[in-house]
Amino acid sequence: MLTNHFNSGRRSIAKIGVETPLLVPSFSSRGFPEVASLYRELRNDLYGVCLVSAFDVSTQLIDSDLADIADLILLDSGVYETKPFAVAADGYHPSPTHGAWDRSDYRTYLPAVEPSANVLAISFDHYGPIEQQIELASEDFSYAPSAASDFLVKPFSSELLLESCAIAASAGALSRFNVLGVTERELGSSLLERCRALIALRTAFTDAGANTPIHVFGTITPGALLSYFFSGADIFDGLNWLRFVYDGPGLRPISEAALDDGEWEQADGLRFLRQSRQNLRFLRQLQDAMRLYCSSGDLGALIRAFPVAEAAARVAVAAGSRLPCGRSV
Repeated sequence: MLTNHFNSGRRSIAKIGVETPLLVPSFSSRGFPEVASLYRELRNDLYGVCLVSAFDVSTQLIDSDLADIADLILLDSGVYETKPFAVAADGYHPSPTHGAWDRSDYRTYLPAVEPSANVLAISFDHYGPIEQQIELASEDFSYAPSAASDFLVKPFSSELLLESCAIAASAGALSRFNVLGVTERELGSSLLERCRALIALRTAFTDAGANTPIHVFGTITPGALLSYFFSGADIFDGLNWLRFVYDGPGLRPISEAALDDGEWEQADGLRFLRQSRQNLRFLRQLQDAMRLYCSSGDLGALIRAFPVAEAAARVAVAAGSRLPCGRSV
Protein backbone atom coordinates (compact mmCIF):
# COMPACT_ATOMS: atom_id res chain seq x y z
CA MET A 1 0.00 0.00 0.00
CA LEU A 2 1.24 3.49 -0.87
CA THR A 3 1.65 5.42 2.38
CA ASN A 4 2.28 9.12 2.70
CA HIS A 5 4.12 10.82 5.52
CA PHE A 6 2.90 14.39 5.02
CA ASN A 7 -0.78 14.24 5.89
CA SER A 8 -3.00 17.25 5.35
CA GLY A 9 -1.37 20.53 6.15
CA ARG A 10 -1.38 24.29 5.85
CA ARG A 11 0.37 25.28 2.63
CA SER A 12 0.78 28.73 1.20
CA ILE A 13 0.65 30.57 -2.09
CA ALA A 14 3.33 33.00 -1.02
CA LYS A 15 3.11 35.23 -4.10
CA ILE A 16 -0.37 36.38 -3.14
CA GLY A 17 -0.24 35.75 0.61
CA VAL A 18 -2.87 33.00 0.70
CA GLU A 19 -2.94 29.91 2.90
CA THR A 20 -4.75 26.63 2.40
CA PRO A 21 -7.01 24.69 2.83
CA LEU A 22 -9.14 26.82 0.55
CA LEU A 23 -12.76 26.13 -0.43
CA VAL A 24 -13.74 28.22 -3.43
CA PRO A 25 -17.33 28.81 -4.57
CA SER A 26 -17.41 29.10 -8.37
CA PHE A 27 -19.56 31.16 -10.71
CA SER A 28 -20.04 30.24 -14.36
CA SER A 29 -22.37 31.01 -17.24
CA ARG A 30 -22.26 27.33 -18.19
CA GLY A 31 -25.36 25.93 -16.58
CA PHE A 32 -26.10 29.31 -15.00
CA PRO A 33 -26.86 31.75 -17.83
CA GLU A 34 -28.11 34.27 -15.25
CA VAL A 35 -24.61 34.38 -13.75
CA ALA A 36 -24.51 38.20 -13.67
CA SER A 37 -27.57 38.57 -11.45
CA LEU A 38 -26.56 35.50 -9.44
CA TYR A 39 -23.18 37.01 -8.65
CA ARG A 40 -24.69 40.40 -7.77
CA GLU A 41 -27.15 38.78 -5.36
CA LEU A 42 -24.53 36.65 -3.59
CA ARG A 43 -21.33 38.70 -3.74
CA ASN A 44 -21.84 40.20 -0.26
CA ASP A 45 -22.22 36.70 1.18
CA LEU A 46 -18.88 35.47 -0.14
CA TYR A 47 -16.15 34.93 2.44
CA GLY A 48 -13.51 36.73 0.42
CA VAL A 49 -12.88 34.22 -2.36
CA CYS A 50 -14.53 32.92 -5.53
CA LEU A 51 -13.70 31.51 -8.95
CA VAL A 52 -14.85 33.27 -12.11
CA SER A 53 -14.15 32.65 -15.78
CA ALA A 54 -12.03 34.99 -17.89
CA PHE A 55 -14.62 34.45 -20.59
CA ASP A 56 -17.50 35.57 -18.36
CA VAL A 57 -15.61 38.62 -17.11
CA SER A 58 -14.20 39.68 -20.48
CA THR A 59 -17.63 39.46 -22.13
CA GLN A 60 -19.21 41.26 -19.15
CA LEU A 61 -21.44 38.33 -18.28
CA ILE A 62 -20.04 39.17 -14.85
CA ASP A 63 -20.06 42.95 -15.06
CA SER A 64 -17.61 43.88 -12.31
CA ASP A 65 -14.01 45.00 -12.45
CA LEU A 66 -11.76 42.10 -11.60
CA ALA A 67 -10.30 43.81 -8.53
CA ASP A 68 -13.81 44.35 -7.13
CA ILE A 69 -15.05 40.77 -7.44
CA ALA A 70 -13.50 39.37 -4.24
CA ASP A 71 -10.43 39.65 -2.02
CA LEU A 72 -9.03 36.58 -3.80
CA ILE A 73 -10.08 35.68 -7.33
CA LEU A 74 -9.35 32.37 -9.00
CA LEU A 75 -9.41 33.25 -12.70
CA ASP A 76 -10.32 30.27 -14.87
CA SER A 77 -9.28 30.20 -18.51
CA GLY A 78 -12.77 30.09 -20.06
CA VAL A 79 -12.49 26.58 -21.49
CA TYR A 80 -15.30 25.29 -19.28
CA GLU A 81 -17.74 27.88 -20.60
CA THR A 82 -16.92 27.53 -24.28
CA LYS A 83 -15.73 24.04 -25.19
CA PRO A 84 -17.63 20.75 -25.52
CA PHE A 85 -16.70 18.07 -23.01
CA ALA A 86 -15.50 14.58 -23.79
CA VAL A 87 -18.11 13.19 -21.38
CA ALA A 88 -21.79 12.40 -21.71
CA ALA A 89 -23.93 15.51 -21.68
CA ASP A 90 -26.05 16.12 -18.61
CA GLY A 91 -28.01 18.93 -17.02
CA TYR A 92 -24.90 20.45 -15.51
CA HIS A 93 -22.95 20.64 -18.78
CA PRO A 94 -25.17 22.19 -21.44
CA SER A 95 -23.77 23.28 -24.77
CA PRO A 96 -21.08 26.00 -24.76
CA THR A 97 -22.27 29.42 -23.67
CA HIS A 98 -21.31 31.64 -26.59
CA GLY A 99 -19.07 31.70 -29.65
CA ALA A 100 -15.40 31.05 -30.04
CA TRP A 101 -12.79 31.33 -27.32
CA ASP A 102 -9.24 30.03 -27.50
CA ARG A 103 -5.84 30.44 -25.91
CA SER A 104 -5.11 33.64 -27.84
CA ASP A 105 -8.36 35.17 -26.53
CA TYR A 106 -7.35 34.27 -23.00
CA ARG A 107 -3.91 35.79 -23.46
CA THR A 108 -5.48 38.93 -24.90
CA TYR A 109 -7.52 39.27 -21.72
CA LEU A 110 -4.80 38.44 -19.17
CA PRO A 111 -2.99 41.82 -19.28
CA ALA A 112 -6.19 43.30 -17.80
CA VAL A 113 -5.26 41.62 -14.50
CA GLU A 114 -4.18 44.60 -12.42
CA PRO A 115 -1.58 44.34 -9.67
CA SER A 116 -4.26 45.58 -7.24
CA ALA A 117 -6.29 42.42 -7.87
CA ASN A 118 -5.31 39.37 -5.84
CA VAL A 119 -5.52 36.75 -8.59
CA LEU A 120 -4.63 33.09 -8.98
CA ALA A 121 -4.69 32.60 -12.76
CA ILE A 122 -5.30 29.16 -14.25
CA SER A 123 -3.57 27.95 -17.39
CA PHE A 124 -5.45 27.19 -20.60
CA ASP A 125 -6.16 23.51 -21.21
CA HIS A 126 -3.75 21.64 -23.47
CA TYR A 127 -3.71 17.90 -24.13
CA GLY A 128 -0.15 17.15 -25.17
CA PRO A 129 3.25 16.10 -23.81
CA ILE A 130 3.82 17.36 -20.29
CA GLU A 131 6.85 19.38 -21.41
CA GLN A 132 4.69 21.21 -23.94
CA GLN A 133 1.98 21.80 -21.36
CA ILE A 134 4.51 23.36 -19.01
CA GLU A 135 5.91 25.60 -21.76
CA LEU A 136 2.49 26.83 -22.88
CA ALA A 137 1.32 27.42 -19.32
CA SER A 138 4.46 29.41 -18.54
CA GLU A 139 3.71 31.58 -21.56
CA ASP A 140 0.10 32.05 -20.40
CA PHE A 141 1.23 33.31 -17.02
CA SER A 142 3.72 35.76 -18.53
CA TYR A 143 0.72 37.82 -19.73
CA ALA A 144 -0.36 38.44 -16.13
CA PRO A 145 2.91 38.74 -14.18
CA SER A 146 1.27 40.02 -10.99
CA ALA A 147 -0.97 36.95 -10.70
CA ALA A 148 -0.04 33.69 -9.02
CA SER A 149 0.06 30.63 -11.30
CA ASP A 150 -2.20 27.57 -11.17
CA PHE A 151 -1.01 25.02 -13.73
CA LEU A 152 -3.89 22.77 -14.79
CA VAL A 153 -2.19 19.56 -15.92
CA LYS A 154 -4.07 17.42 -18.44
CA PRO A 155 -3.67 13.78 -19.48
CA PHE A 156 -1.97 13.46 -22.86
CA SER A 157 -3.22 9.99 -23.76
CA SER A 158 -6.44 8.05 -23.42
CA GLU A 159 -5.33 6.91 -19.97
CA LEU A 160 -6.02 8.75 -16.74
CA LEU A 161 -3.75 11.43 -15.42
CA LEU A 162 -1.43 9.53 -13.12
CA GLU A 163 -1.26 6.47 -15.36
CA SER A 164 -0.44 8.38 -18.53
CA CYS A 165 2.01 11.16 -17.80
CA ALA A 166 4.14 9.78 -14.94
CA ILE A 167 3.66 13.04 -13.10
CA ALA A 168 6.12 12.10 -10.39
CA ALA A 169 8.99 12.41 -12.86
CA SER A 170 7.93 16.00 -13.61
CA ALA A 171 7.40 17.18 -10.03
CA GLY A 172 10.58 19.23 -10.00
CA ALA A 173 9.63 21.08 -13.18
CA LEU A 174 6.06 21.58 -11.96
CA SER A 175 7.21 23.17 -8.73
CA ARG A 176 7.94 26.38 -10.68
CA PHE A 177 4.20 27.03 -10.56
CA ASN A 178 2.51 28.30 -7.42
CA VAL A 179 -0.26 25.68 -7.59
CA LEU A 180 -0.80 22.41 -9.46
CA GLY A 181 -4.36 21.85 -10.68
CA VAL A 182 -6.10 18.61 -11.66
CA THR A 183 -9.73 17.99 -12.54
CA GLU A 184 -11.58 15.47 -10.42
CA ARG A 185 -12.79 13.42 -13.38
CA GLU A 186 -9.25 13.07 -14.79
CA LEU A 187 -7.75 11.79 -11.54
CA GLY A 188 -9.36 8.37 -11.72
CA SER A 189 -12.51 6.34 -12.24
CA SER A 190 -13.39 5.82 -8.56
CA LEU A 191 -13.13 7.77 -5.33
CA LEU A 192 -10.42 5.42 -4.06
CA GLU A 193 -8.41 5.69 -7.27
CA ARG A 194 -8.59 9.49 -7.17
CA CYS A 195 -7.36 9.55 -3.58
CA ARG A 196 -4.45 7.27 -4.52
CA ALA A 197 -3.61 9.59 -7.40
CA LEU A 198 -3.52 12.60 -5.07
CA ILE A 199 -1.29 10.75 -2.61
CA ALA A 200 1.09 9.96 -5.47
CA LEU A 201 1.13 13.62 -6.52
CA ARG A 202 1.77 14.85 -3.00
CA THR A 203 4.47 12.25 -2.45
CA ALA A 204 6.15 13.31 -5.71
CA PHE A 205 6.23 16.94 -4.61
CA THR A 206 7.52 16.01 -1.17
CA ASP A 207 10.31 13.90 -2.69
CA ALA A 208 11.18 16.85 -4.96
CA GLY A 209 11.45 19.15 -1.93
CA ALA A 210 8.35 21.15 -2.94
CA ASN A 211 5.29 21.97 -0.86
CA THR A 212 3.14 23.03 -3.81
CA PRO A 213 -0.60 23.21 -3.09
CA ILE A 214 -2.79 20.88 -5.18
CA HIS A 215 -6.07 22.22 -6.57
CA VAL A 216 -8.86 19.76 -7.40
CA PHE A 217 -11.21 21.33 -9.93
CA GLY A 218 -14.91 20.48 -9.80
CA THR A 219 -15.09 19.34 -6.16
CA ILE A 220 -16.98 21.45 -3.63
CA THR A 221 -19.19 18.87 -1.87
CA PRO A 222 -18.06 18.01 1.67
CA GLY A 223 -17.54 14.24 1.53
CA ALA A 224 -15.49 14.23 -1.66
CA LEU A 225 -13.39 17.27 -0.84
CA LEU A 226 -12.57 15.95 2.63
CA SER A 227 -11.47 12.62 1.13
CA TYR A 228 -9.13 14.48 -1.22
CA PHE A 229 -7.98 16.80 1.57
CA PHE A 230 -6.95 13.81 3.71
CA SER A 231 -5.07 12.54 0.63
CA GLY A 232 -2.96 15.67 0.25
CA ALA A 233 -5.05 18.15 -1.76
CA ASP A 234 -5.47 21.74 -0.65
CA ILE A 235 -7.77 23.82 -2.88
CA PHE A 236 -11.26 22.87 -4.01
CA ASP A 237 -13.76 24.64 -6.22
CA GLY A 238 -17.01 23.87 -7.95
CA LEU A 239 -20.59 24.84 -8.73
CA ASN A 240 -22.47 22.27 -6.66
CA TRP A 241 -23.01 24.77 -3.84
CA LEU A 242 -25.57 26.25 -6.27
CA ARG A 243 -27.25 22.89 -6.85
CA PHE A 244 -27.52 21.03 -3.56
CA VAL A 245 -28.52 21.48 0.07
CA TYR A 246 -25.48 21.20 2.38
CA ASP A 247 -27.24 20.92 5.74
CA GLY A 248 -27.33 17.17 6.37
CA PRO A 249 -25.42 13.88 6.03
CA GLY A 250 -26.24 13.64 2.33
CA LEU A 251 -26.89 16.02 -0.54
CA ARG A 252 -30.29 16.88 -1.96
CA PRO A 253 -31.25 19.14 -4.85
CA ILE A 254 -32.08 22.65 -3.65
CA SER A 255 -35.59 22.22 -5.05
CA GLU A 256 -36.20 19.51 -2.40
CA ALA A 257 -35.74 22.07 0.39
CA ALA A 258 -39.26 23.30 -0.33
CA LEU A 259 -40.55 20.20 1.48
CA ASP A 260 -38.77 20.96 4.74
CA ASP A 261 -40.05 24.26 6.01
CA GLY A 262 -43.69 24.42 5.02
CA GLU A 263 -43.19 27.62 3.03
CA TRP A 264 -44.47 25.92 -0.06
CA GLU A 265 -45.57 29.13 -1.70
CA GLN A 266 -42.18 30.80 -1.51
CA ALA A 267 -40.87 31.66 -4.96
CA ASP A 268 -38.23 29.26 -6.26
CA GLY A 269 -35.76 32.10 -6.84
CA LEU A 270 -35.96 33.27 -3.24
CA ARG A 271 -35.53 29.74 -1.91
CA PHE A 272 -32.55 29.21 -4.21
CA LEU A 273 -30.82 32.37 -2.98
CA ARG A 274 -31.53 31.54 0.66
CA GLN A 275 -30.09 28.05 0.33
CA SER A 276 -27.06 29.30 -1.61
CA ARG A 277 -26.33 31.75 1.21
CA GLN A 278 -26.64 28.95 3.75
CA ASN A 279 -24.24 26.84 1.68
CA LEU A 280 -21.70 29.66 1.66
CA ARG A 281 -21.85 29.80 5.46
CA PHE A 282 -21.44 26.01 5.56
CA LEU A 283 -18.36 26.15 3.32
CA ARG A 284 -16.75 28.89 5.36
CA GLN A 285 -17.30 26.92 8.57
CA LEU A 286 -15.89 23.78 6.94
CA GLN A 287 -12.83 25.67 5.70
CA ASP A 288 -12.23 27.06 9.19
CA ALA A 289 -12.57 23.57 10.70
CA MET A 290 -10.14 22.10 8.16
CA ARG A 291 -7.59 24.80 8.95
CA LEU A 292 -7.97 24.15 12.65
CA TYR A 293 -7.41 20.44 12.03
CA CYS A 294 -4.19 21.26 10.15
CA SER A 295 -2.95 23.14 13.21
CA SER A 296 -4.12 20.74 15.91
CA GLY A 297 -4.22 17.33 14.24
CA ASP A 298 -7.42 16.72 16.19
CA LEU A 299 -9.43 14.57 13.81
CA GLY A 300 -12.07 13.95 16.45
CA ALA A 301 -12.90 17.65 16.63
CA LEU A 302 -13.28 17.81 12.86
CA ILE A 303 -15.55 14.75 12.89
CA ARG A 304 -17.69 16.20 15.67
CA ALA A 305 -18.15 19.41 13.70
CA PHE A 306 -18.65 17.64 10.35
CA PRO A 307 -19.50 13.94 10.80
CA VAL A 308 -18.93 13.19 7.10
CA ALA A 309 -15.21 13.65 7.83
CA GLU A 310 -15.14 10.21 9.46
CA ALA A 311 -16.15 8.40 6.27
CA ALA A 312 -13.85 10.63 4.21
CA ALA A 313 -10.91 9.77 6.46
CA ARG A 314 -11.64 6.06 6.07
CA VAL A 315 -11.46 6.40 2.30
CA ALA A 316 -8.15 8.27 2.48
CA VAL A 317 -6.66 5.69 4.86
CA ALA A 318 -7.76 2.89 2.52
CA ALA A 319 -5.97 4.73 -0.28
CA GLY A 320 -2.77 4.87 1.76
CA SER A 321 -2.93 8.15 3.65
CA ARG A 322 -1.72 8.37 7.23
CA LEU A 323 -3.61 10.34 9.86
CA PRO A 324 -1.97 12.21 12.76
CA CYS A 325 -0.66 10.11 15.63
CA GLY A 326 -1.90 6.94 13.97
CA ARG A 327 -5.53 7.90 14.71
CA SER A 328 -7.84 5.09 13.61
CA VAL A 329 -11.21 5.70 11.97
